[in-house]
Amino acid sequence: MPQSASRVHSCRELVTGNEVQAKVGDVVHFRGRVIDMHEPMELFWAVDSVGERRILEFREYAIYLMADSAPTDAES
Repeated sequence: MPQSASRVHSCRELVTGNEVQAKVGDVVHFRGRVIDMHEPMELFWAVDSVGERRILEFREYAIYLMADSAPTDAES
């Protein structure tokens, strides 16, 4: 069953540890957890399940916050 997701438009809507998807159209280009943000430029870094880090910009991707994205106690 697919997880539900809600679109976010700004770093202000994210916290470290959130799980996100970055899409172009209907194609998922990346899925991972937020590890750092740079709000003035509206970009953030995320890492996927195999350790690949990616910088994601809101102007290039549609960013979706995954329903299971609440940070754990160890991450917060």
